[in-house]
Amino acid sequence: MRNRLTGPGTRDALSYWEVLEYFSDTCLLRIKPSTGRKHQIRVHLCSVELPIVGDPLYRAKNYGAGILPTDSPLITRTLLHAYRIKFVHPKTGEQLEFCVDYPTEMQGMLTHLRSSNV
Repeated sequence: MRNRLTGPGTRDALSYWEVLEYFSDTCLLRIKPSTGRKHQIRVHLCSVELPIVGDPLYRAKNYGAGILPTDSPLITRTLLHAYRIKFVHPKTGEQLEFCVDYPTEMQGMLTHLRSSNV
């Protein structure tokens, strides 16, 4: 899917996204922003009613708390993670790419969602 928001006084912003996993009340998405606007991913997902779990600005901070086990603390951060970043080094021109696994909090949530089929 793709999402583009435009309007008077705004700059174009384009994001491509796909669902990696579905759960009953949430899903895991892969998102590739084609432009680099501030809060672009958060704004685009909110505009199609797919708020990011734990996002205090574009959805209530406790959004998604009901999908966690009852003995879990509330999510303490926005569950948005840059798994891979690629860019050209500004001085050397070298293509750089960095990949990082999901943070522990996100891994725990995914494990819970997969095991309970929430």
